[in-house]
Amino acid sequence: MNKEDPLRHYFQYHNTEGQGFWYEPDNGLFSIVTRKRFSRETADRILHGCVWLIAGEGAGPKQYYLNSVYRVDGIEEDEFEPGANIVYGSQGAFFGRRKLLNTEDWFDDFRRGRRNFSNGFGEIKNGRIVERLLKLVPANVREKLKLEMKTPDDD
Repeated sequence: MNKEDPLRHYFQYHNTEGQGFWYEPDNGLFSIVTRKRFSRETADRILHGCVWLIAGEGAGPKQYYLNSVYRVDGIEEDEFEPGANIVYGSQGAFFGRRKLLNTEDWFDDFRRGRRNFSNGFGEIKNGRIVERLLKLVPANVREKLKLEMKTPDDD
């Protein structure tokens, strides 16, 4: 990503029941594992982007939380899960269960538009959604992570 490129935003869903644990960064390192395969071009676009980790908890009705947000430092193959990639970063913020998304007026449309997150890791191209996510993040964290409102599809 060069200085003229807008910051790209991505999301990953973490199902606490399916995974068997609540996600927390490991010694300050944020990461997600995805089975998506990335071309070199796609991996280059993701690098230095922003990952929004959304966690779902409960059988029904499920509670959704903005678990964490981080900037991507790198992508590598997962040595323990063939065909999977780890998207990781050292600069981020962990919110745990403090940022409930169910009460946000935009969230149901976002979730349904992502087929209840069944497609896994993906890019957020809607600038309005990015703006709403950013509003959930304290200003000092946005500044520290250099999070921007502009997305590739904005005018």
